[in-house]
Amino acid sequence: MWTDKRKTPIEFGSRPLFTLSLWMVFGGLALAYSIWVSIMLGNPDYAKLMVPLSLGVILTPVGVRIGFLQVVNWHYTATDFIDAKSKNLNEWIEAEFSDFQRARLPLIIGLVASLGAPVAFLLGGSMTGLSMWIGFGSWIVIVVSAFCSGVGIGAMFILARFVWRLGKKYSFKKIPSGFGVSPFGRTILKVYLIACGIWFIYTLSAAGAPSQPLVPLLVLAAPAVVLLLGTFVFCQLPAHERLMQSKRARINEIDELILRYSPGPEVELTSETIKKLEFLQQMKDRVSDYPEWPVGKLGSLTAVGGSIWAVSPSIWEAYSEYVLRMAS
Repeated sequence: MWTDKRKTPIEFGSRPLFTLSLWMVFGGLALAYSIWVSIMLGNPDYAKLMVPLSLGVILTPVGVRIGFLQVVNWHYTATDFIDAKSKNLNEWIEAEFSDFQRARLPLIIGLVASLGAPVAFLLGGSMTGLSMWIGFGSWIVIVVSAFCSGVGIGAMFILARFVWRLGKKYSFKKIPSGFGVSPFGRTILKVYLIACGIWFIYTLSAAGAPSQPLVPLLVLAAPAVVLLLGTFVFCQLPAHERLMQSKRARINEIDELILRYSPGPEVELTSETIKKLEFLQQMKDRVSDYPEWPVGKLGSLTAVGGSIWAVSPSIWEAYSEYVLRMAS
């Protein structure tokens, strides 16, 4: 399965493209319905609320697939820094993604989200003054979109579990540079930013709550981003420990070499010995700069920025509403 890069264990059921197409068709119909109702009612606020939810139905399955394909592509460089035989590592990764196919967590979170979203939007003052049929169609879009968002969050948790288990199960090589770790960190960051981008679309709808925009923010948008960011950090802890162990082991080896080549105080240093010691010290300095986290400082700042950006529409809408009320 892993020798052909066109194949992947990341599938959406037995017919992945067909299932993916169904979600995209439903999302497209929901998008057209939202625009049509908004034009018919002459109410742009309706589109502001419903269009992002419809786009979420389209983008979430696509984003989940792209994110996991990123992990599959990273797999081919995993042996650059993981201390494991390639065959054993491939078999373990394949088993992990087979477990993903059978995982119930995304479905459970999706069901919880589909129940919580109507409550949040009702408390936010949405869906008032609509006819029975328009309201019925709107609630279908809201529930299905919330289910998709929950499945997306559940998929992120499954990916985080994979990163956690990888760090727990395998030791890292005493690598001569950070190049082996960098693709791993970039993959984690890319997947997280994809999730932030999709959640940004969802929070655009939370900002469309007409009377209480803070309610969807507090009930839906903010908790999800906090959970995602916490998971993003937490899943890296075992890998962080492995990197620290690898770094300390390499530094200890260099210190032993420095001690071996260092003469006693009564022995004069030769030019050759000085060159060896300078080389070892330079090597030690380079090792000291080795990455200690799969996602470095810049990547961590990018992740935090992405999290803030993901909920920025809701924050801005809630702040604007607060300012208007204070002014009046």
